[in-house]
Amino acid sequence: MDKNIQLSIIVVSLNTKDKFEKTISSIKNQSLKNYELIVVDGKSSDGTIELIEKYKNIIDKKIIEIDTGIYDAMNKGINISSAKWCIFLNSGDVFYDNFTTEKLSDVLKQDVDVIFSDTIIQNNGFEYKTISNYFSHRVSKIPFCHQSSVVKTELIRSSGFSLNYKLSSDFDLFLKIFISRKKFIKIKNLISKVDSGGISDKSRFLVFCENYRVLKNNQFLKFNVFFLLLDFLYLAISSLIKLFITKKLKYHILKAKHLFLNKINNNQVS
Repeated sequence: MDKNIQLSIIVVSLNTKDKFEKTISSIKNQSLKNYELIVVDGKSSDGTIELIEKYKNIIDKKIIEIDTGIYDAMNKGINISSAKWCIFLNSGDVFYDNFTTEKLSDVLKQDVDVIFSDTIIQNNGFEYKTISNYFSHRVSKIPFCHQSSVVKTELIRSSGFSLNYKLSSDFDLFLKIFISRKKFIKIKNLISKVDSGGISDKSRFLVFCENYRVLKNNQFLKFNVFFLLLDFLYLAISSLIKLFITKKLKYHILKAKHLFLNKINNNQVS
């Protein structure tokens, strides 16, 4: 293992040819090559495997085989990781800019266990920032995007992502890390840009139900009943409103909402 390698970048894919190339290009363009690139593909049939072959010179390790879902694929990637730190990018996700790994380099030398940042969400040409937060006893869902988090590899390898959840295993894993009193740090430099409209966005009620199970299975439910209720009410009301508005109007409401929130956050920073 090259002593200069600090980070394993694990890309999971399944029939996401166009998005896959976007992600690989973002990694390829990083100014500091302090990483190994691992690709785990669920045996795609849309041309993604041909792209993996195209980029074989920059892909350090690969697994191409059928898996049982995204968390199974992520576990496979972590099992062959050889760096101290790891980050997961889904096909379509990109680093914030070409200097992300360079800006992370010094942070990775600190005595911490999880590094995270705010995230840029991309929605049909419109970008907005989602604000990440630390875990606390009031948490009712994952407070940051896993694509904008860098984690010590050994912490994930020791337990792995649970296959008992389809969409909330990352919440389960990070909650376990928080309960074990590991050190989290939020950095100002953004780590990733993520496309909206993923499976979690389309299955919000399932995510809510799985989050409930995560809290219950980790004996964390007693702290969070009120916040879970707020999550459910927000989810129910927003889902009901979406039934009566057009897709175009929904887009403009979302845009106005996040422009307003970003303005507030920028004022707070200044």
